Amino acid sequence: MDAKVRDVMTPGPIGVDYYQSIGEAARTMRDWGVGAVLVVNDRSLYGLVTDRDLVVRAVAKRRGRTSRSAR
Repeated sequence: MDAKVRDVMTPGPIGVDYYQSIGEAARTMRDWGVGAVLVVNDRSLYGLVTDRDLVVRAVAKRRGRTSRSAR
């Protein structure tokens, strides 16, 4: 396979502000159809948040606090 990263990447990276809520980050991912967003503040890159980060570190920690089922 000779495909390059540039052939499968999402052009124009999507970013969220360091102080935005995780809900806002999740909505940004949904709205842009991406699974990761850059975390920025004052034009500096602080990190990356993925959809997996939201599930494993945020949603899973709240287990038992919601009555909604997975169906």
